[in-house]
Amino acid sequence: MAIVLKTGNCGALLLLEEATGLLPAGRVLSHVRVFELPAHVARHGKLLFAADVAIIPEPDLPTKVQILEYCLAAARSFGVAAPRAALLAAASLPSSSYTSGKSCSAAAGSP
Repeated sequence: MAIVLKTGNCGALLLLEEATGLLPAGRVLSHVRVFELPAHVARHGKLLFAADVAIIPEPDLPTKVQILEYCLAAARSFGVAAPRAALLAAASLPSSSYTSGKSCSAAAGSP
């Protein structure tokens, strides 16, 4: 049996927590993408990693920290000894209620 989850307003997180038990309590559902972009590899000699590219629309600061830790662990598992990270925030639809950019600064330890 396969379980297929689609992002969006479908309650995927609730389904994963209740139906499968695959998500440990207190953890977030996220993902990491690994890109092997020829121009990036040629210039920098490494892969490019991106985490949570639309799973959580407006994560709070503790959630962003978990996503960052997960992405850094994934990079290390690919042999990147000292990964560097940039925290970015965006939304597909503009909204004055989104404050995710402010907490990116806080997660990075910047003012």
